[in-house]
Amino acid sequence: MRRQTLNVTLLSQPLFYGGFLAYGVSAIIWLKVLAKLPLVVAYPLVSLNFVFVALGAALFLHERVSWQMLIGFALIFSGIIVIAKG
Repeated sequence: MRRQTLNVTLLSQPLFYGGFLAYGVSAIIWLKVLAKLPLVVAYPLVSLNFVFVALGAALFLHERVSWQMLIGFALIFSGIIVIAKG
């Protein structure tokens, strides 16, 4: 009985549908990126999600960004630059 209530509650939340919308928009953007760039160049750009999620968490959720994370961000950016120029 509780499970059914949870599903109905979830389906009544606008953020639930916003998540689906965001996923659909990201899929369309990804297809446009693949139309412009070779997969071997485009796919490493997916690793930028790690950076964006961490920065978003710091900005909106006030989570701490450590120096180790900053080094990781620099490594991700460096890898993308190396692949893009190669």
